[in-house]
Amino acid sequence: MTEVGVPDGVYNVVQGGGEVGEMLTTHPDVDGITFTGETVTGARILQAVAPTLKATSMEMGGKNPGIVFEDADLDVVTRVLGRSIFLDAGQVCLGTERVYIQERIFDEVADRVVEQARSLRPGYPADAGVSLGPVVSAEHRDKILGYYDLAVQEGAEVLAGGGVPSFGDERDNGYWVEPTLWKGLAHDSRTAREEVFGPCAALIPFADEEEVVSWPTTPTTGCRRPSSPATSAGPCGSPRGWRPGSSGSTSGSCATCAPPSAGPSSRASAARAASTGSSSTPRSATSASRSDEGVRDGYASRLGPSRRG
Repeated sequence: MTEVGVPDGVYNVVQGGGEVGEMLTTHPDVDGITFTGETVTGARILQAVAPTLKATSMEMGGKNPGIVFEDADLDVVTRVLGRSIFLDAGQVCLGTERVYIQERIFDEVADRVVEQARSLRPGYPADAGVSLGPVVSAEHRDKILGYYDLAVQEGAEVLAGGGVPSFGDERDNGYWVEPTLWKGLAHDSRTAREEVFGPCAALIPFADEEEVVSWPTTPTTGCRRPSSPATSAGPCGSPRGWRPGSSGSTSGSCATCAPPSAGPSSRASAARAASTGSSSTPRSATSASRSDEGVRDGYASRLGPSRRG
């Protein structure tokens, strides 16, 4: 930071355990806190900053669903799901880990996403042609593989992946896992409810909007909801009755940092009001994008424009 001209004292790295975090969150001279991490820790931070009314931004992930209706443009769906499921080896809090697909197009969408998974090339991220890097640690790799095993125990059929890639060199000692897709999981199974934080997703068929609208949000998940077109869409492309932290059109895992997003879920991204005590920050804010490259342009997506235009 100093080399690029940032004055001394503006950017500081303070290392330590819980006692350091407690000092930073409670000290009156600290004006704002941002946090990305586990939900229980985030809740404790919000409790700690309350007496001093600090501005906070809490990003605590979720078990984010993608919902694909039968009138979706499947070329766009394939691109968006391929990115939102597998980006950064699935280590994205806004990534898609469960995909609800209308029954009439389930097999076609599943085949397309499986092809995406099988086309990924694992390796060192700096190497040419590599499209899937390792996960962050051996501990996290083992956690992901534990969910891969759990999915099979819960009745899943493995459509792609399910283990670790074999390189035949020193990379076999690394932290790669295979991009993995399942079908046959119940929407309320542990694998479909608990955040894995890896390159995987459960593909689950649904009959109609009335059925699927009751599934995705639970008391502990539901940060972001990408979806495809439906004739009964409400404002910003969200079916009536949904309560995600954010939702919108034609984007996948990445949200813009501009608008605040907050939702009823304890895992939802939350942009809290600043220390002025202002109540102008909405409980839930959405920003829809109709761009095919909406993964950069806006909040969650109806995965692709309707064929009907």
